[in-house]
Amino acid sequence: MNWFLNVLLIVFFAIFQTTVMPEISLKFAVANIIFVIFICLLFLRFFELSLVWAALGGLALDFLSSTPAGLFFFSFLIIYFILVTFLKILEFKEFLALLVIIFISSILLDLLMIFYLNIAGLSLSIASFYNIIILDSLLNIIFVCIVYPVLIYINRHFSSKREKVISLSGLYK
Repeated sequence: MNWFLNVLLIVFFAIFQTTVMPEISLKFAVANIIFVIFICLLFLRFFELSLVWAALGGLALDFLSSTPAGLFFFSFLIIYFILVTFLKILEFKEFLALLVIIFISSILLDLLMIFYLNIAGLSLSIASFYNIIILDSLLNIIFVCIVYPVLIYINRHFSSKREKVISLSGLYK
């Protein structure tokens, strides 16, 4: 896809994330669309594009939300570099592996955010947020089930990297 189109999509989803998604929250848990997209792009082996989504998406969410500066940016980049290292060592192609990766990385994202907020001066305990952390992870898994087939379709029909298309046929075996 075009880089300009990706930047526009990042800005659109960041605005959507900060304005509409809090209204669709489930007991204060909110799915993070940009996070889900960049994890799915990583899983599809689009490492550079995923880095763009992680960095620019984190910056856009930092600018549009009322959180301390760099919260999303640094959390997304830390998770990006951990997952790139992990995914370059191991080859995962099953959809179930993506669900496990998104669940674990969503928990890690929330823990990094709580740690960052503690550094910023807000004293938060992990024990009071464990329900929200689990619900965030489950909502992100639900959004993966929506986003991943769309990314596969886009990859199959519009990408020059067609030989690396990963299908959902593993779900039906």
